[in-house]
Amino acid sequence: MNIGLVKGRHEMPVERWVMDEIPEDRMTDYQWMQNMCSSLIANTPYVNTKLYVAGFTPLTIAFLRAWDMWVNSLRERHQGMPTLTLMHYNPNTDAYSGQLWR
Repeated sequence: MNIGLVKGRHEMPVERWVMDEIPEDRMTDYQWMQNMCSSLIANTPYVNTKLYVAGFTPLTIAFLRAWDMWVNSLRERHQGMPTLTLMHYNPNTDAYSGQLWR
């Protein structure tokens, strides 16, 4: 599954977005962001995931926290562990490169 953070900010080869836009009154509501990420993750097929990271660091951190909480709950139920790969854009190559998360 390929996931992007905010729709329309950058072109990315993703199937799903965490959110279409970040409301102005939620720009510093970090718990709300984490809740949005948790909801998306809980409703995503149980597969290895690529998160396309571009900009807005608070939402990236919220996603990583939500991911870790979800993976820990799977671990407690002795289920297999999906992987998360952070995809970073390289303007020199006009391509994304992966960084495995934990």
